[in-house]
Amino acid sequence: MPSKKTGNLLEIGCASGGYLQQMSQLGWNVHGIEYSETAGMAAQGAGYTVHIGALETAPDPAIKYDFIAGYMVIEHLHDPLLCLKKCYEWSKDDSELMISVPNIASLEFNIFKRYWYALQMLTHLYHFTPTTITKLLYAAGW
Repeated sequence: MPSKKTGNLLEIGCASGGYLQQMSQLGWNVHGIEYSETAGMAAQGAGYTVHIGALETAPDPAIKYDFIAGYMVIEHLHDPLLCLKKCYEWSKDDSELMISVPNIASLEFNIFKRYWYALQMLTHLYHFTPTTITKLLYAAGW
């Protein structure tokens, strides 16, 4: 959850809009980006402003965001640095970014190795450790 009570929120990979709905009910002005046309149309059908397509193709917003969320999505992006830079440009000076990624330095990976569920080699284009995700965020301006 963001530290602010309300503001402008962008969710990257918003799926059918469950998180957008939750945050909208808390008073947030919500927007989403969703790669899946089916899921994005469901979010739009629920009344949310959603760009359907890749983050790389999303137009610059007319507003700046107070909070950007991307839960388990950065590892799917073809150019995560470009995308995080874009998000930084779309953010207010005091905005917050909340992302999550699988941790390839985790105990789970060390136990399961090539059978670790989060490898998802066909859909996870990148794998991060706490160090590498921190370096990526720093390079993007966060």
